[in-house]
Amino acid sequence: MERRLATILAADVGGSLRLIAAGRTMPASLNTYRKAINKPLVGHRGRLRGSAGDGLITELEWPIEAARCAVDIQQEIEVHNSDLPEDRYRWFRIGADLGDVVADGGNHLGTPHDRSGQNCGLGQAH
Repeated sequence: MERRLATILAADVGGSLRLIAAGRTMPASLNTYRKAINKPLVGHRGRLRGSAGDGLITELEWPIEAARCAVDIQQEIEVHNSDLPEDRYRWFRIGADLGDVVADGGNHLGTPHDRSGQNCGLGQAH
């Protein structure tokens, strides 16, 4: 097992339950958004660590890179949304936290995972 300091960035689609209840399909559109998210993530030397449902967990080395990445992700999402009717927009809530993580094979564990997800819930989706 490897232990290290890392910044975890968590993101999920704001209002996804409302969209699903309104009959909006999520899986296909989420794949498109994940591609848009990948560009800033790679640009800030981040790595996708996992995804489930409408959310994802990424790891970046430095908090400043995580903050810049979050801003760039929101800008990419805004560009992507500009080509869609407003009722098809997807907005991401993003939270981050810095702390010790333990890498055990493909799993990454630690309080930053939990806290970044909680911080994500504090974010206001458009």
